[in-house]
Amino acid sequence: MVSQVNRQVDLDLVFLEKVSSTKVTPDQAKEILPLMEKLSATTDLTVQSDLAKQVYGMLTPAQYLILMDRQTLTISTNNQVNQGNPKSRDNKSGKEIRGGKGHDFPEGGSFSGKGSQDPKEQALSSVVIKMLNDRSVEQIQPKL
Repeated sequence: MVSQVNRQVDLDLVFLEKVSSTKVTPDQAKEILPLMEKLSATTDLTVQSDLAKQVYGMLTPAQYLILMDRQTLTISTNNQVNQGNPKSRDNKSGKEIRGGKGHDFPEGGSFSGKGSQDPKEQALSSVVIKMLNDRSVEQIQPKL
């Protein structure tokens, strides 16, 4: 089962790949790859948190800033969507209802009590590790 910590780091690294100026460099990929492999293999939340902090610590200020801006934008957008959709809230408590039955699961996720998840969620860590592995062997082009 993919933890929320692991999922967030994976999503952040994929997001950085979408912008050419914030892509992980080959040198960063070499350093981050072993941490991500450990992160995807452990179930200890303390270890996951420590590994995530190390990964985020390897990012440049520009990379980290774009992730923080993305998070602020996501929170702002979610608040606007929730305020405009009264059916997404429980009428008595005002709490948001998510996951179909009031459970706070990632959209499209499920919970059967046995740790099963959407196959996309299970594959995300593998995709990120492959992405970092591919990036780590890229040659840095000399500037002309």
